[in-house]
Amino acid sequence: FYHPPEYEPECIETLNIIYDNKDVCVFEKPPNMVIHATGLYGKNTFIHIAAKMGYKDCYPVHRIDRETSGILLCARDSKTRHELSQYFCNNQVNKMYLAITKRMTKFKVENLPQSFSISSPIGEPENSLIRMKLWTYGKNPMPARTNCLLLETYGEYSLVACFPKTGRTNQIRIHLSSLGHWIVGDKMYHEDEHVFLEFYEKGLTQKVHEQVLFPRHILHNTGIFLPYFKSPILCPMTSDICEYSIAQKLFEKAKISLSSSTKQSVSLLLLFQKGMNFDFESCENFC
Repeated sequence: FYHPPEYEPECIETLNIIYDNKDVCVFEKPPNMVIHATGLYGKNTFIHIAAKMGYKDCYPVHRIDRETSGILLCARDSKTRHELSQYFCNNQVNKMYLAITKRMTKFKVENLPQSFSISSPIGEPENSLIRMKLWTYGKNPMPARTNCLLLETYGEYSLVACFPKTGRTNQIRIHLSSLGHWIVGDKMYHEDEHVFLEFYEKGLTQKVHEQVLFPRHILHNTGIFLPYFKSPILCPMTSDICEYSIAQKLFEKAKISLSSSTKQSVSLLLLFQKGMNFDFESCENFC
């Protein structure tokens, strides 16, 4: 039985707040931050840092992966938390994620269409070296659906806007990877599972970095809208994505500014509205 040496990764001291009306607050979650204390993480967590900022009463009402950046919606009392949770339960929440993918050597779909849906259920894979990994179908599958708009391509890379209709663990990462379009930086859903195993045992080695291309998976929770708000809440792209050369080329082709926050917000709002109103029932569906 192998167990790697334990140490708690360092984390930032403060968080940006996008929205706060004393009952509901929306934080800009940075990458590589867990929400609750778990495993190696005790103090370098969202809950601990928010409390130090005076938001001890904040509690997230949805999940977001450690490496995923962007919007984190929180309630500051039990009544509001219940109200927001009901919107999620009743499928009244619209979310938009932006992802940068790279075409795998083994792909189900070589070239992504301009608009598409993925409705493969997500379960436990029967033949995987990674115990915590999930995959399409498998054992105990749960229904899942992700609607997508292809924004731009650059060689083997694509910029994809994702609008998840369900909230399964790792859903967007699994669905895009299942088509052979792996999210850049994603160790667990890389086509070679040994990449994740080396990362787990030794960290981000040179070999792992050469395979995954980016220190973390490039998935950003860009927008959220539910009946509680009058208009969508948007979150700007993080600095690490803005500084990545492939991202710069894709966003430039998609006419989304990475240098001007005002222009970026306008572009993201228009894109979010397009995704919320788009008829995904009429486009190609991958099962």
